[in-house]
Amino acid sequence: MEVRLALFAGVIPGFVTLVLLTWIWRRAARRQVEGPITGGLWAVPLIVGGAFLAGDWVVNGRPQFWPDSNNYRYVHAIGLIALLGVLDALVRLPAWALFIARACTLSGVGLMLTEGYAPQSIAWHDLAGWLALLGVGGASVLGFADRGARELPAYATAGTLAAGGVVALPALFLIGSAYGAQVGAAFVAVATAAGVAGLIVRRATLPRGTVTMIGGGLLGLLIGAGVQWEVASVPATVLLGLTPLALGAAGVIARGRGLAGLLLGVSLALLIAGGSAGLSYWADPPGEDDGGSAADYGY
Repeated sequence: MEVRLALFAGVIPGFVTLVLLTWIWRRAARRQVEGPITGGLWAVPLIVGGAFLAGDWVVNGRPQFWPDSNNYRYVHAIGLIALLGVLDALVRLPAWALFIARACTLSGVGLMLTEGYAPQSIAWHDLAGWLALLGVGGASVLGFADRGARELPAYATAGTLAAGGVVALPALFLIGSAYGAQVGAAFVAVATAAGVAGLIVRRATLPRGTVTMIGGGLLGLLIGAGVQWEVASVPATVLLGLTPLALGAAGVIARGRGLAGLLLGVSLALLIAGGSAGLSYWADPPGEDDGGSAADYGY
């Protein structure tokens, strides 16, 4: 399974991303002699969504139209985020409308992954409050990350997201989501390939849909892990969800200086995601007598 997962959720989508974005950006660079290039923003959400679907197929088999179990609704949740990512890339929404769209999407993701637990495990009014908090909080994180991406070249944006993702995968495993640690590799593969394409076409940028897809996808996996399993550490889960803030901080501080933004963004992303992994390990070290980490049986 590991080889097929690496191939369908990593190598193939990464190659498609590299070739497609390089082609789109080179064409745009010939037409647009000066200034940042923003073409092809729809590609990353589409490719990540397809890669996640392929990874889920490898892990769980053929997806169901609407599974009874919340554990098998990740494809639907990530698909909803991918749709918003494409919309965000193709249509320039006002800031307030984009905030509302992101908040509603993340709340919808939360509802997909928690619906089966209400009202037995959580009252509907309590669930509504938590979903509203997730939506507003997640949209705020993505909004700040997007602000940073608008100030940075594509290689700095993608490099920051990829670095955070590399550490986020083991952090997800330690938190309790073995599934997220496996299939989430799709985010890292596409972000890495987009970064390489950005190095080839230095004027390219990756705001809007890319941030919505990769940052929102991480938040979606965290929502599922937090709801469906008793996570190893709640602070670690919250901290990992703040990883996209590294991109926002890098863009605001570096202000268009690509290399400085890349170094700062990667450093902050590694610090935040690494801190989350450390908190999870400290809270529940693997191999303890209590049965081990939640990741030993987490979905």
